Amino acid sequence: SNKSEQQLMQDAFTQVLIKVSGRSDIVDSANYANLVKNSESAVSQFRYDHQENISNDNSNNEELNNEKWFWVRFNESTVNQLLIDAQIPIWGKVRPETLIWLSQESSQGQTKQRRLSSEYDEPQWYATLKRQADNRGIPLIFPFLDLQDQSAISADDLWGNFNDTILLASQRYQAQSTLTIRVYQKNSGLWYTHWTLLLLGNAQDWTYSDKDLSRALASGIDTVADKLASQLTTIAQDDGGNNVTLQVNNISNFQTYQTVDDYLKNLTTVKSLAVMQIKQDTLIYNIHYVSSENALMQEIALGNLLNTVENSQFNGSTIENNDDRYKPVIADDTDDIKEATNAQKNKMNTSPQTIENEPVTGKLQYWLAQ
Repeated sequence: SNKSEQQLMQDAFTQVLIKVSGRSDIVDSANYANLVKNSESAVSQFRYDHQENISNDNSNNEELNNEKWFWVRFNESTVNQLLIDAQIPIWGKVRPETLIWLSQESSQGQTKQRRLSSEYDEPQWYATLKRQADNRGIPLIFPFLDLQDQSAISADDLWGNFNDTILLASQRYQAQSTLTIRVYQKNSGLWYTHWTLLLLGNAQDWTYSDKDLSRALASGIDTVADKLASQLTTIAQDDGGNNVTLQVNNISNFQTYQTVDDYLKNLTTVKSLAVMQIKQDTLIYNIHYVSSENALMQEIALGNLLNTVENSQFNGSTIENNDDRYKPVIADDTDDIKEATNAQKNKMNTSPQTIENEPVTGKLQYWLAQ
């Protein structure tokens, strides 16, 4: 295009703001103009390049590859701080995987036929869904549609909104949300798409129609991202007293410890966390969070890494006095975990002994590492 470098940078920044906030309507917010004005302060690198050097799709389109593209990387912490200052929620990196069931209705004379369509039946449709989901930062899962799926669900289940059947068939994929898409074309050439999002026990429906099916599918994915973000994000509010104690069982090795630790640190609602106890395959964290405890627990559950076991109340007593299933036992195989945690504690000028001896009080949330 003939846009200036500044305009290109602002266009790219707007895409990033939409992706990070989860809101396509961010351009209508009162603080949008001020955000864009500060876009250059968030730039860490940019260049002009060809599509073949900056894209992951390995496109064989020679005309596309010969075009010059503007590539820009923005600093994550700067973007997040700009959104916080603008009182716009940040949608964290842990986002729900969405399973998609897609069905097409076609007419042969007076007869209507409905069938489930796989990624191999309609590759262009699925490519559009993938591309727009990537633009919005939401992970998708496509079913195998093998004999197991075909015996569990049919196209009529989708068109009839038999949500119990749909959710039962979806359990195989362990997705946190399920999306059904029903597609048909009128004689006028207009495409109609009906969408149902099943999330947290609720069903939300909407429709899109367009002569260009790709636009209708892309619009539908935009709505999915907007709905997920609106339910799973809150404006960060830190009153200084938001703490919860969380126990994670089944930490069988150092790699699992690192995975869990990194996972919790990257949650949007987690401001800081400290290890209170390490005994055998059990870790106990004290987590300082922003927003609400419900938002924290909901975000933890979304990643499919930790399963909730149960909640328990502790009134000044330590975990040793409670259920044997969760009783910490000193073991000899946790040396590298202790060493890593002690090093972290030493950096904070805190005695590493607190990892073993600090009493666990208040509400304790139980989680199990998969």
